[in-house]
Amino acid sequence: MSENKEEQIAIYGTPLDVSMFMISAFRYALGRQTYIVSSTVKMLVKNMHALRERDKVLIQQEITEAKVRGMISSYDKEEWDYLYDKVDESLLERKQ
Repeated sequence: MSENKEEQIAIYGTPLDVSMFMISAFRYALGRQTYIVSSTVKMLVKNMHALRERDKVLIQQEITEAKVRGMISSYDKEEWDYLYDKVDESLLERKQ
């Protein structure tokens, strides 16, 4: 995943609002086979700090469940694995 030097913007809302917004985007993208998967994963990774711990756990659970149900295409598997690993890193950092 390459990072472009693009203009950045802030999204305002309560921590709960922002977290719900991000989880909604994640759930929309999960199981899709379009550009939205890579865009969503990119935004979630960049804004991992805005997710609550329980949302990170939920993301991992839902990725695992989607794999078991065959909802993740081989085309997008790498993206979802990348997000899963980044969430894992974030959860481990928090415990240290």
